[in-house]
Amino acid sequence: HYVSLGTPQYGTIAGNLAAMFGCAGLPACAEMTTNSAFLTALNAGDDTPGATKYTAIYTEMDELVQPYFNARLEDGAVNIKLQAKCPLRIVGHLGLIADGTVYGLAKKAILDQGTTANCFAL
Repeated sequence: HYVSLGTPQYGTIAGNLAAMFGCAGLPACAEMTTNSAFLTALNAGDDTPGATKYTAIYTEMDELVQPYFNARLEDGAVNIKLQAKCPLRIVGHLGLIADGTVYGLAKKAILDQGTTANCFAL
């Protein structure tokens, strides 16, 4: 099972802005721009190849992946917007890795246990 947390599947405007200033020489920065050659090649064809199950967990409060819905996957993936499950959950990009609700969603995805969320997890 593949689970992503706020991954800029289709790039981010933050990457575009950083690229205007040279990305400090970091190739990954340029690769995360919207419509970069890297992401165009990566996203050519099916977003969910093979028998792997795909889940993308993301937050509408993401300050780095903008627009936030660029963290979604197409072609049969399970996409979970945190605020659709827990409207009062305030979690930004970096908070995704430390949030209890996100942890529970990721664990359930890996174990094929559905997409219900514990909105009060720490």
